[in-house]
Amino acid sequence: MKKKTPEFKNEDAERKFWTNADSTKYLDWQSGKRKKLVQLRPRHLAAVRLSEGNIESSTENGLSRSQFGARAPLMIELLDKAIERLTEVASCKHGCRGQDHTVENLVRRLVNLSLAALKLSKVGYYDEALLLVRSGAEVANLLQLFSLSRDVHTRWRTNSEEREFRPVQVRLAIEKSGSQPFTSASHYKALSARAAHTTHEFALTSHGEGGHVGPWLAVPGFLLTLAETFEIVRSCISIVGALTDQPSEVQSELSALFEEMAKERSPITVENYVTALRATLESS
Repeated sequence: MKKKTPEFKNEDAERKFWTNADSTKYLDWQSGKRKKLVQLRPRHLAAVRLSEGNIESSTENGLSRSQFGARAPLMIELLDKAIERLTEVASCKHGCRGQDHTVENLVRRLVNLSLAALKLSKVGYYDEALLLVRSGAEVANLLQLFSLSRDVHTRWRTNSEEREFRPVQVRLAIEKSGSQPFTSASHYKALSARAAHTTHEFALTSHGEGGHVGPWLAVPGFLLTLAETFEIVRSCISIVGALTDQPSEVQSELSALFEEMAKERSPITVENYVTALRATLESS
């Protein structure tokens, strides 16, 4: 015997109810029949805007119930911890070097970009979140270059507008030193194509299914943004301790956190997310 569906005062109340309720206790899905809506045309689709609050609560709900996969909640927990550690570095919690704090301010910028990207992804703005991730990738590569050469940092402080410090030149300088950039050329290109450049592909993928406008709840979009943000933050955790002359015990904690995050890295990247997401969700 199915339960009787309650009457709702408004759509918000109904939305809130179905976010948590088990629909199988109220509806007989087995008796349902498929219908083909043959008359629908793109020009007839109404512009639908979902509430950001509803999307965020649904996202949080999905994470708590492992509906986004088993790894996602662990990644969120570690990412929160890593962002907290970067915040401590940016705010000189463990001691101030007494310099001009340019590196600390770059770390602060990385923290803000990461927090903003996570917030946007939780409320359904995935392309926009990835655009912030791309900016974070530029900051991460620049910090990596500084960690390889303090002389470069000195030159950057003198004139950060020089061609030498454009994203491409920073990456090339890292490669020239014999290191692999945190964000490679192909990865940066994929981020740009997915979230920044106004290409034909971008125009198609940035407009969601069903003709909706505004935020939308999509598990693949959230998992991709989470994976990309996680990787940039994890990479920077490995260098900020030495780069900002943190006490030895703090550097040890950062190294341990870096290793812990390495165990929970997602296989999903902006370059392979179509196939990787399918495998991740099927295995969960």
